[in-house]
Amino acid sequence: MNDYTNSNQEVPEEDDANEAAESDSRETATSAPTPAPTPEELAAICAEVKARIKFNVAVKPVVFNFKTTKDENGISYKRDSLEIPCPMPNMQGLVDILEAGGPQLELLMDAVESVVTQTARSFISDDESLNATNFPYDKLTWEAIANMPKPERSGGGIAKEVWDDFETDYIAVMVEATGKEVERVSRAAKILKGKFQACKTDMEVLGFLVDQLTIYIEATSRADEFAGCVAFLVDKADKLMNTTPAQLLEAL
Repeated sequence: MNDYTNSNQEVPEEDDANEAAESDSRETATSAPTPAPTPEELAAICAEVKARIKFNVAVKPVVFNFKTTKDENGISYKRDSLEIPCPMPNMQGLVDILEAGGPQLELLMDAVESVVTQTARSFISDDESLNATNFPYDKLTWEAIANMPKPERSGGGIAKEVWDDFETDYIAVMVEATGKEVERVSRAAKILKGKFQACKTDMEVLGFLVDQLTIYIEATSRADEFAGCVAFLVDKADKLMNTTPAQLLEAL
């Protein structure tokens, strides 16, 4: 047999072949996610993290959810939720930060500033008439923020992009779930995204929209992504529906 290579056929060099093999190996390794730990394994991981961190912390498992995305072929894909033990400073840890000062204290003050700023943004987003002269500053103290219902307190931290995605998903889901026209569902979605600003005194509309949210959260495949939005809206609607006319007038 003749020992020759066809001049029209490309033969990969050894380095290229090795690189391709390594690439395939990496792709295969990342295609199968590591199985989530059992509750017992997670508890053991929490204990290990706490022992490893040389600081006064409480290790709290936090669930991280991910958005649904589309690949280059337009196929929807959603990464599975992850539960990661996160070391949080405990009470003694906070005291240690205050005593240490420096970058640790600066980071803590940044976190405090973020909470206050997000709460102020939530008030401003809900009421376009607010400015520096009529802002409810008494509702912006640390004590006032801490005593807000948790969904209302966290609502200011929901990014605009999340509200935009919620509106889009609500329309798509509710058109199919209720059989209503896109225009009608879109009007409801706009009011929800606006956090009831357009109907805060209309008890009938508020009650109707809360019922619609119940249908939505049961029908959507992205309930975990928008649970914060729905919880915030349900809590706010409940607060508005249980506000007396005198209280509402005082708040205006």
